[in-house]
Amino acid sequence: MYKPMGLAQPKKKLGIKLFRIAAAVLALVVGFTYDATKLQYKTYMLIFVVTVALAILAVTVSIILE
Repeated sequence: MYKPMGLAQPKKKLGIKLFRIAAAVLALVVGFTYDATKLQYKTYMLIFVVTVALAILAVTVSIILE
């Protein structure tokens, strides 16, 4: 079956778009939550490290899904 190739990009699935949005939002959250004095506390450090790990995972998955 012939598929004409035009200038339009193929539509991306909703899941891929959601992962890209989540990756961007988590990266912003990491930037906003960074505070050198608050990172002295163990609980805040744990929250920060988990947020960084989630941001890295979201970016990696969104790149792999493309």
